Amino acid sequence: MVQLSANESQRLEQMCQQVLSIPEIRFCGIVNNQGNLIAGGFKDKIIPLEPDEKRRMLYMQMVLDFNMRKEHDETLGPIEYSATKRGKVMMISIPISDKLILISANTYADPHQISKIVAHLFSRCSNTIAA
Repeated sequence: MVQLSANESQRLEQMCQQVLSIPEIRFCGIVNNQGNLIAGGFKDKIIPLEPDEKRRMLYMQMVLDFNMRKEHDETLGPIEYSATKRGKVMMISIPISDKLILISANTYADPHQISKIVAHLFSRCSNTIAA
């Protein structure tokens, strides 16, 4: 696993903070291909719905799910984003290089619009993400 430099880590944190400025967003994090959170977190004053250990399991599950869905990239095209609407939150995952941006938003959020904004923001800094 490639370690992020201090500058790269700081840049990813800054980008997550920009995503958190979107009103509907509760959480924005970046996980590596092993499901470890490497940047991001919850918006101020947001109380997580699950404890730390369950969130770590969720991150790993989302990475595994994404990797399994990549099996169909050749015939269906690559995944642009994946969204799951649950009773209390909207979960959105967006692949960037070998990482996954995970977003938790209010249930009324528009996942297509959010994914466009986030993909555009992160694509401007693709050299940081690819590290």
